[in-house]
Formats: sequence, C-alpha cells, structure tokens
Amino acid sequence: TSPNTATNWSGARTVTWNVAGTASAPINAAGVDIYMSTNGGLSFPFLLASNAANSGSAVVVLPNVTSSQARIKVQGTGNIFFDISDVNFSVTPGGNVPAVQLVGTALAAESCLPTNNAIDPYETVSVNWILSNVGTAPTTNLVATLLTSNGVYYPSVPVNLGAIASGASVTQALSFTAVGSCGGSVTGLLKLSDGTADFGTWGKVFILGVGSATVSTQVFQNVSAMSIPTGGASSPYPSAITVSGVTNPVAKVIVKLNGLSHTYPDDIDGLVANPSSQATLLFSGCGGANSISGVTLTFDDSAAGKLPVSTNLQTIVSGTYQTSAYYADTLPLPAPAGPYNSTLNALGGNPNGNWGLYFYDWATPDGGSLSGGWSVTFVTSNSTYACCSSYPQPTFTSTTVSNKAIFFSWTTLPGLQYQVQVRTNLTSGTWQNFGPPFAGTGDLLTTNNLTTSDPIRFYRVSAGP
Repeated sequence: TSPNTATNWSGARTVTWNVAGTASAPINAAGVDIYMSTNGGLSFPFLLASNAANSGSAVVVLPNVTSSQARIKVQGTGNIFFDISDVNFSVTPGGNVPAVQLVGTALAAESCLPTNNAIDPYETVSVNWILSNVGTAPTTNLVATLLTSNGVYYPSVPVNLGAIASGASVTQALSFTAVGSCGGSVTGLLKLSDGTADFGTWGKVFILGVGSATVSTQVFQNVSAMSIPTGGASSPYPSAITVSGVTNPVAKVIVKLNGLSHTYPDDIDGLVANPSSQATLLFSGCGGANSISGVTLTFDDSAAGKLPVSTNLQTIVSGTYQTSAYYADTLPLPAPAGPYNSTLNALGGNPNGNWGLYFYDWATPDGGSLSGGWSVTFVTSNSTYACCSSYPQPTFTSTTVSNKAIFFSWTTLPGLQYQVQVRTNLTSGTWQNFGPPFAGTGDLLTTNNLTTSDPIRFYRVSAGP
C-alpha cells in the first residue's frame, strides 16, 4: 500500500496497492475496505472507503486529525487478506474539498437473450455506476468517462454530471461491449474529473458469465505417534504424510494435531512443510510452563484467535487456532530453512507430494509426545461458468462510392472473424462470400468493391468465432 514514502497528507489523496491477482479467480475479491491508523498500525479506527473496487487505486478523504504515526490498511471486503503501509506518515487537517468515489455498480440491461443477469463475452450491456461525493464540498462540473481498455470496447460517450453535493450520490448508466472468454473478466475504468481536479480512475472487475463453484474437502493423515525428547528433535523428524489426487485449486489448508502432551510447552516448536519445502510455524513460545496432556489442536487461518503466548500464564486447551509463532525460530535440518510463512494457506500451490511435521524441544529436562498422529486437510474449489454464445451484429458506419468503387466500413471486436457477403437480389439467389474473412481488431475495418453492370448490389457483414 501507499503512502509508503509520504511525509504529510491531508484532504483528498490517492491510495494505491498491489492487487496481486486477488480480483480474479479463484479469490474473486472485487472490493476492498480502506482504513487509517494514527498509532503506527496498532488499531485502525478510521474507515476511509468501504467496498471500493479492487483495482489498485482509490481516492479517499483523510479525517481532520493530526498525527505523525499514520498508516493505511487495505483489506479485501469480506476476506482475510490485507496489507499495511510500511512506514508512518503525518496527517494534518485539510480544507473543504470535494472527493468522488465509485461505491458500486449494477447491471441494468443486456443484449444477449435470454438474459442471465451477467455480462457475457461479446455482449453489449448497460451498467449503472454509483458515485458518491465523500468530500466536504460540492463538485462543480463532474465528468465521468468510461475508457476503452481491459476488454471494454465501444463505451458510452463522457457524461457531464455537474454539481454533486457533499454527502450526495448519483447513479449514471454507461454502456459498453465486453470482450473476453467465458469465466474470464474485463475491467471497466471510469475516469472522474471536476474541472482541473482529478478524482482518479476507478476500476471495476466484471466476471464474464454465470459461475458455479464445487467445493470439496480432502483429508490425509498419519496416525503414528511422535515422541518429543527432553531437548532435541522429535522422533520421527519429520512425521510424513503423502498427498495425492488433489486436482482443484486449494482454497484452504488445515492442520490437526491429535493428543499433544508436554510438561513445558514453551520449550517446543511445531513446524509443517509442503512438498516444495515451504514451511509454516504452527506454534512457538506458547503455553509457558503449564503442562498439557492429550490436547487436540486444529490450525486454521480462519480461526478466531491464536494459542496463548507464554507470558500470559494461560494453559493451552483443545480447540481451533490460527498459527501462533511468537518466536522467529529456525528448526535444525532436515527441516526447511527459515524464515517461515505466517499462514497455512501460503502452503497451497500444488499440494501433491510429501508433507512433513517437525517438533523441536529447545530445553531440558521436560519432554512430551503426540499420541494420535496428525492430519492435513485441503479445501478445494473448482469454478465453472456458463455464458451466452451470440455475437454482436456489426454496424456499418460509412458507405461511399468513388471512381466506380464502393467503400464501406463497419465496427469490429478482437477475437471475432467478419465475412463480407454480396448479392444482387433480395428475393432470389443467395448471399455470396466477398473475399476471405477479416480478423477483428476492435477498430473499424474498411473494404471496397468495383461496381459492375448490376443495377443494384447488396452487402452484409456477419460476425463469428
């Protein structure tokens, strides 16, 4: 996130972040929430934008506060992933200024019949763009321009929305033709300006077609016990699980430890590694001197909290937890070298192969065991999409005759082929192909034909894959 290098911010500012593929499948996080902290990232009480488009850029209005320890957090709406700006920056109260944000979209009309409440490849649609003035002053001459890019072709002409009061919202319908594959996506880019003031270019990702997801859970386990000595590596080191047959993208990784016992839990680390030697510390520095016996621990990135840190004098009890590494330890070989991941979902990728569980006891004289073995669970998701398959009819834009030749131009879209046909009578005879097909470019195509003795000649252009 930015502002990683900003020194003093106020009023309306642009926040940028790396989308990193999160706006498309399999995550499909179309929106983000943007927060601000004034205490170096310990808490984020200021919500600057809610469900803003996950496009990598958003204009926000900073609160009228003073702080030298401000940070920005961008978090996927309804999701667990987030990023925080790397360094503190200063915030000072700003003046009264307008600031317009894109706060939502809604599909208003479709050209492909029967309609399916989705944007389909090569479909011309009308979308309502919902804009809100979150600034402290009205706009004067707000202009919204839908750009041609990222699969959006033949957009509506720019629209002058005029004056939008502070705190008010407006909805404007804009049309375009989407070009992409079924299950793919296009990104609508809406540029907002108010005279010389630039409110940024707001993006909205549209998935093409109607999607359905199949979610499945696969569990792999090793029920053999592990012993944890009074100092040193567990036996075995590691305990192995062979994973095979996981074919769909992994959405979640869960690790379960069955029957963990130790007389001084603070002494031990637990580490899990995938077949690519990527590893995550399950726990380190937990439970203090409070002995545990036969607890079952499930580690899930979506859990509500972590295991108790050793310094808070709480005892570890059976339950579901986030990974809980309070020490940045590196386990001895043959465990993978650190530094380690902080989440289990970071181990997704291709899960097929040998997974390993390692325990290491850093101090004597206490020891323990894992009596019931362990398991690793993969939650996978496979999305399929259904799309309308009609193609937009090209539109003739000009027809002229010069030097005994007829010239005509028509609209095209990339990925389609256009066949020009000709005939001399609409009541008898058939259409004849005129030359080979033309490949669409997204711009106008032009061809010509010499006139003959035919008193009348008709032309048409058809579109197809």
